[in-house]
Amino acid sequence: MNVDRRGGPRTLDAAVALMIKLPDWADRIATIRVALGDRAIKLFDRRQVGELFGISPARAARLIHGMGPMLHGNSLVVDAEDIRKLLSEMEKDREIRDLQRQVAGRKQRLNKHTGKAAIGTP
Repeated sequence: MNVDRRGGPRTLDAAVALMIKLPDWADRIATIRVALGDRAIKLFDRRQVGELFGISPARAARLIHGMGPMLHGNSLVVDAEDIRKLLSEMEKDREIRDLQRQVAGRKQRLNKHTGKAAIGTP
């Protein structure tokens, strides 16, 4: 068990947040948003989500399930607004992760310059 110098458990939330891998389509959020705006349709099925995000049908199905799908005929679909919300949340997550990396790098440089070892305090 990881413990800090006071004997209490060390929180790893910041370290874990830095290691969480964003989906490979996260770099294409702006392109996805533009493509979403160009389409006249309001509901997207698995095939359309796969084309929009550039992912396989299986991954598109998992993505749809994560957004809270609606049943339309025999297909599960998501509303275009739900996709926009997902893209906005992903952008926020990426910004937070980038800021956490910057802070961690600055803490590491500061500790290096002051001669102190990094203890892992948040």
